[in-house]
Amino acid sequence: MTPAEVANRMLRALQARAERSGLLAVRSVPEPDLGVSSNPWHRCDPGVQPQPYIAAAERIRSGLLDMFALRGAQIGSPPRWNRDPKSGIEAPLLFGKLLDTGDSDLVGDIKYLWEP
Repeated sequence: MTPAEVANRMLRALQARAERSGLLAVRSVPEPDLGVSSNPWHRCDPGVQPQPYIAAAERIRSGLLDMFALRGAQIGSPPRWNRDPKSGIEAPLLFGKLLDTGDSDLVGDIKYLWEP
């Protein structure tokens, strides 16, 4: 690693620890303004049949998901977001920025956790 990358990683690690301990201010989320209506950002093509999309949504709702080469992965319903469906390894429920995502014995294959 270059010295700049080492410094950047150290800064990110310090920021994560400060955030976890509550030293950094947390930004508040503004309340939604439900009185405002907007234009739809998509248009429905009358020639598109909704049945395949409804079937795909129902499959996902039942806990099955296709990710990369893994077809019909059981993610559960409700989903177990910390479980790698490929290996079955459950990542610990820790502060995410401090979790060692490169340790496959700890988290499994992290891309299968991040993909959904």
